[in-house]
Amino acid sequence: MQDFKLSTAKTSTKLLVTVFLLTMGLGYLMAMVNVGIQAGFTYQSVSEHMIGNEEEMIYPKEFASLVGTSHTHLFGHPPMFLLLGAIFLLTSVSEKFKKILLPIPFIAVVLDMGSLWLTRYVAPGFAYLTIFSGMVMGLSFFVLFVIPLYEMWLKKVD
Repeated sequence: MQDFKLSTAKTSTKLLVTVFLLTMGLGYLMAMVNVGIQAGFTYQSVSEHMIGNEEEMIYPKEFASLVGTSHTHLFGHPPMFLLLGAIFLLTSVSEKFKKILLPIPFIAVVLDMGSLWLTRYVAPGFAYLTIFSGMVMGLSFFVLFVIPLYEMWLKKVD
């Protein structure tokens, strides 16, 4: 398995991995649209989404809602990043870069979920951590998505 690389895989394998990645990419895009609609991408919108705003009649997130969000994300994101990471392991990227990159989205997921709780119950300033961890997750997803596609379809095989 260590010698197997996506760039030299059979076309059927490349097609399977490609449709998986494209479907995951579409899912992630929809997730970002959902975040934009529900909470926004600014400090103000994220903090108001969590702690509320009386003038705008936005209610604070309730404990049960946070448990539901945390439960869904903490069970959903790790398998997604595990599968993306397993595919990424089949690229020709250096082992050093893989060791650095692969844990990052998992850390970002924990920070993201933790930041929601901290924003709601400790201080609104933790909304910045929500935005930062979301950006890290998005960038991680992008790298884990693009490099395998590049290696399968565009990289010249030695």
